[in-house]
Amino acid sequence: RPEESILMQEMLEKLQELIDQDLSEKQRMVLRASLDGYSTDGIAEKSGLNRNSVYKCLHDARVKLKEGLLKSGFAAEDVLDKIA
Repeated sequence: RPEESILMQEMLEKLQELIDQDLSEKQRMVLRASLDGYSTDGIAEKSGLNRNSVYKCLHDARVKLKEGLLKSGFAAEDVLDKIA
């Protein structure tokens, strides 16, 4: 549906903005590695972080992104349906 496609595009644009502006360099690196398919252990090995630090970093990044989308006016159900 066209309206869903537009909403998804707007959400992706906002997500990119939030990643660039709101996440720390470490959070960006861990998030990108996760999106590229690296396992938590693989990210830990690659980054020099321990496994728990990787989990915490990913958790904090997701929370920041979700909060940023909600503050930008995206409905909670849209955010949860698309990125939860």
